[in-house]
Amino acid sequence: MNEFLQHCLNALVLGGTYALLGIGLTLIFGIMRVVNFTHGELYAFGAYMMYGLVMKLGVNFFVALVLATGLGVVLGGAIELALLRRLRSTDIDITMLVMIGAWITLQNTEQLAWTGVAQSIAHPFPADPLVIGGLSVSWNRIFVFAIAVLLIAATYFLVNGTKLGMAMRATFQDRGRSNASTPQLLRSAPDLQPRRARCSGRSSSSRRPWETSQRPRRLRS
Repeated sequence: MNEFLQHCLNALVLGGTYALLGIGLTLIFGIMRVVNFTHGELYAFGAYMMYGLVMKLGVNFFVALVLATGLGVVLGGAIELALLRRLRSTDIDITMLVMIGAWITLQNTEQLAWTGVAQSIAHPFPADPLVIGGLSVSWNRIFVFAIAVLLIAATYFLVNGTKLGMAMRATFQDRGRSNASTPQLLRSAPDLQPRRARCSGRSSSSRRPWETSQRPRRLRS
């Protein structure tokens, strides 16, 4: 029984990372209609940057985490500017072929620079795992799971609680119409409810006392 629960715990911790990967793919495909084959390689690029900063340059683990994330964002922005922005009006088949080429290029460049041998990164967490009953999990896995849950929650808030998220959901539902109305939507989203309230209050207060919403009944002869 303990072995089964240990496997369930490992699956939960690993599933947090996979869920974070899946959310990124869903957002990119839903908004840009792009199957981003470089998505996994961008994560691998961040891992290699962590290895280079921590193990080669001796940068603090948490500082290197922020720097590696920033470098991944820069690389993703470069891919968007150099490739995806030029392919917005093309068919999805052409975009997929280009992204497959970018994926192969990134993968082989990383193998050329870092080789295909698995590397380990020194971390500041205790070496002894956290033991609860008969279950154990390493502290670095707990840290990764906590960061994944935090990023998933932040993504949920971004999509459901901000003006940008409203525009993103509009793009999911109707791409053609939302592209034209997104700037206006972002500007006017916070004022929609007060404006509606003012309009309804103004219309009700501007009625004359003898004006009613019911039509007069026709008298029968």
